Amino acid sequence: MGEKTIGIIAEWNPFHRGHEKMVQYLKDCFGDAFLMAVMSGPFVQRGEPSLFDPWIRARWAVECGVDAVFSFPVLCVLQSADRFAAFGVELLSSMGADSICFGTESLEKEELLEAASFSLTDSYSRTFHEALAQGLSYATASYEAMKNCSTYLADELSRPNNLLGFRYTETILRNRFSMDILVFH
Repeated sequence: MGEKTIGIIAEWNPFHRGHEKMVQYLKDCFGDAFLMAVMSGPFVQRGEPSLFDPWIRARWAVECGVDAVFSFPVLCVLQSADRFAAFGVELLSSMGADSICFGTESLEKEELLEAASFSLTDSYSRTFHEALAQGLSYATASYEAMKNCSTYLADELSRPNNLLGFRYTETILRNRFSMDILVFH
């Protein structure tokens, strides 16, 4: 195994050129790194059946340069974004990943760290719970609470990959994992 172990939380439904570019980027930047992934099986995060068999998706990833693909338990996959992210990061951390790589639509590492740090404050929690008590949905309450940090970040966290990246980062900070965050665009 290389000096660095990079984890990826994946669905690869299907494995496409963007995924291939991310793996190639990691190989170019961290040539001796061990790339491992936890990948959803027959069902993906939103509860839909996967388009392709998990063995085929794993083979595509390995052929592209991922060193090992592990099955992400279905009970962890079929969750909300925060739980999906938490289970994935905790699994990668327990398997020795010292970094996590993921794609976002627009947010950079520093912005994700800012948003995740703020989400762990009393101010965020108070505003979030007040919004829930007023009958707002979970998503709207989260948006309202994040606006206290930055309207820009609140808006950008409505995008699915930004949201997952935020939740990965939040899990790392909450658990004080010593994992580096590698953002790919």
